[in-house]
Order: sequence, then structure tokens, then C-alpha cells
Amino acid sequence: MRRAVEALLDDPIVGISDAELRYLPFFDIALSEDTREARLRAIENVRYEVIAASPAEVLDPDGPDWLTSSSLVRTMRAAAGRVEEIDTAAREFAETVRRYEAGAERRLNIARETGLLVVRSILEGTFRGVHSETGILTDIEAIGRAEAIRGARDQDTLRKIWKTYRGVIHLGLALMDFDDDPEVSPVVLARAENYRRLLSENCPRGTSKPYVDPSAQLIFRYMTRLKPPRF
Repeated sequence: MRRAVEALLDDPIVGISDAELRYLPFFDIALSEDTREARLRAIENVRYEVIAASPAEVLDPDGPDWLTSSSLVRTMRAAAGRVEEIDTAAREFAETVRRYEAGAERRLNIARETGLLVVRSILEGTFRGVHSETGILTDIEAIGRAEAIRGARDQDTLRKIWKTYRGVIHLGLALMDFDDDPEVSPVVLARAENYRRLLSENCPRGTSKPYVDPSAQLIFRYMTRLKPPRF
């Protein structure tokens, strides 16, 4: 039975198993939804994408390490018994992808670029503000105007985008760092956690509030024991 998203809303931790590591770009697409509830629903749908792919992977000699002969039958039976749930999740995630391609990807990328400038400011020790007259959003607006980026050319829209996505951009920042590496590994999640902590443990100069409130963030945690997708 599919887990109710309402039961997950107060839990900031998103566990990622070995089987799900291959699907981190899918999880990133799920984060393009604009509310916490919608993101968590999309994340659950991605987990079903992993389940749906499992029968094919168990027959692949180069498949994931968690696969064993004993897990083959269990995995295929579990997937076969949840066809309706898998189908529903696939249709819902297709809608997430449609929204992603229709504009959510662009907004998420704008938030990432904002976050990247925040991280640079922290590492350089300047701790620039985001919303001030000479703050980071001013830089993003200038870039948006110069490159005619829709949604990045006025402060009101940029503030809304930053507020919407600032709690989830750390996974995308980590994936960008490993963009040339075809092997997605737990190191990506460790890098995402580093970014998350930088954003939530540092404040703009002269303020006491962090760049990103920890309560707005999701934490992506690697499940260290090898195991198949959760059924």
C-alpha cells in the first residue's frame, strides 16, 4: 500500500538506498514541485519507478550489488503484486515531468544559481545578503536581464522562486558537481549534505537568521546497508 504523504510531512529525512542512487536525477525532478507535500508525493512516485525497473535489473548481469538469486523471486513477485500502484505512480510522475519541462526546471535552476552564489559568498567569507539592494538577487536579476532568462528579470519573481526552492537546492548543486561522472555514488549525497549545512548554518553578515531555515530543508541520507527497493 502506498504511504500517505501526510505521514511524511514532519520528517525531513529522505532515505536513499543503493538501488535508488541510480535515480537521483529523478529525485531532483521530484523536487521541482512547488510545495513540500507535492515533492514528497513525487519522491514516493520515484520510488515506484525503482520498483518497476527492478524486474529488468535482476536479469541484468551487471545489475546492482544488492541483487542476489534469492532476491530475484522476491523482487519480481513484489513488483508483480503492485502493478496498479506502480501504474498510478508512473502517471503521477509523468505529470511532474510535464510541469518540470513546462517551467519548473527553469525556476529550480534559477534557485540553484542563487544558492551557488550564496555558497560562494560563504566560502569567500563575504556573507552577502540575498534580498538587500546590493544582494545576491540583484546579481541574478542582472544575469537574467542580460541573458533574457524568463523569471529571472525582476526581484519579486526571484524572491518567490528563492523562497519556494531554497530548501531543496542542495541535491541539485551536488549533482552539478558530479555532472561529468556517469557513476552516481553516495559521495553525491555527502556533498549535498555539505551544501545543506552551509546554507542552514551560516547567516548573511549582520543578521542572525540563516540563509535557509533548517525546517524548510529536506535531508537526503544514504542508507548504508545494501538492500533492494522497499516494497
